[in-house]
Amino acid sequence: MNNKLVKSIIASTILLFLLIPLMMVSTSCAKEPAFGTLTMCESVNPETKEPVDAKNEFDFNSEGIYASIAIENVSSEDSYRFVWKSLKDNTIAAEIPGKYLESEKRLITGHISSSLTLAEGKSALLPAGKYMVEFYHNEELKSSAEFTIKSPKAKIMQVSLAKSVDDNFAPVEPATVFEPSEKVNACIQIDYLVPGDTVQSKWIDQQGNTVMETPLNIDREYYDPSWIHFFLEGSEGNPMPAGEYKFEVYLNGELFGQYPFEIIAPHVAGKVTFEQNNQFTEAKDKYGFVISYPDSWQPSWEEDNTGITANFYPPLEEEALSLLMIVLNEGNYPTGEKDFEDFVYEIAESTRGTMKQVGDPVFTEKNLKDGTSYAELVFYFNDEQKGNFGLLLSIFLKNDKMYIWYGFAHESFYQSLNTAYYTAFNSIVFN
Repeated sequence: MNNKLVKSIIASTILLFLLIPLMMVSTSCAKEPAFGTLTMCESVNPETKEPVDAKNEFDFNSEGIYASIAIENVSSEDSYRFVWKSLKDNTIAAEIPGKYLESEKRLITGHISSSLTLAEGKSALLPAGKYMVEFYHNEELKSSAEFTIKSPKAKIMQVSLAKSVDDNFAPVEPATVFEPSEKVNACIQIDYLVPGDTVQSKWIDQQGNTVMETPLNIDREYYDPSWIHFFLEGSEGNPMPAGEYKFEVYLNGELFGQYPFEIIAPHVAGKVTFEQNNQFTEAKDKYGFVISYPDSWQPSWEEDNTGITANFYPPLEEEALSLLMIVLNEGNYPTGEKDFEDFVYEIAESTRGTMKQVGDPVFTEKNLKDGTSYAELVFYFNDEQKGNFGLLLSIFLKNDKMYIWYGFAHESFYQSLNTAYYTAFNSIVFN
């Protein structure tokens, strides 16, 4: 063998043995990624993402929950993923993927975080319960942490007594005065329904006796404000006795409030009759009409440059009842459809005062005996202390004038109002 070739092989072998240790040293110096312990917290440092106020229990109404983890020697192109899930049924509440720092080609050391924050219009981040957050690096689980969202403490927001309720058991006709035959509804709005809580109602008469007591054990979760409904009514067709009562509501055994109300004695209105053939004729010549009015009622009228207003007063025992005929001369009443609508609502607003309107008015087109077309409108109002009232309006144009037949009464006089209103109105005669 050529001596030069032998020397070359020996030299190459020596060089190879020299390179192997160098390669081993180079390989052993490569920086491996490392990860700390995933930490749950109330917030993170906005610059470093380090955890602030570390904890594993959070209030139900927390506005944000954060998870933070330390990372070391992580490639900027590597991916991560935070998975938030329920320990109750393993369902995923949120999954947040990403890359560490796509814009830079370097190893990264520091902290990375994930969070759940309260969305607008939502009452809670998640339902009460136990949860876990898992941290994945390049789809490999590196760390996890458990946390708990504590059950909220239920609070009563409001209580209202009402004559009726809607489909959600919210009050529709708030009232504190009821007829013996009416149902007294107690509507309780509560912010959360939490299993284990109790809501209890008591109905107490004026002698202090408990008429009825109803406990309600909450057995489901509902994290939006909702209504709970209790009611009191006569049994087996027997009306509730008249008198003063109060409704009491308890939350978890503690008295929240007392709400007085009254059941009034049934009103026996005097019978409305027209046997005496009373006629209001004072407006016949100038305003062109004659109208009958009930026996024992007294008419009164006044006139100004806009027209005439004739009042018909019932006996004193029927004082929660009014009948009027208003006649407006041409130029003093609305002619356009929108103006007419505003005009009618002005009459209703003036009548109800501080009372609340209940529902929309009922509108009907009808005709008088002589064929004259008129609009009938019915409004209902509610006074928290006095109960419900009704307003009847019949409006029509004739002889270049606007006629408004007006009836108003408390609900206990509705029968009297209907008899007086329609019998008199059907008797009207024009020149």
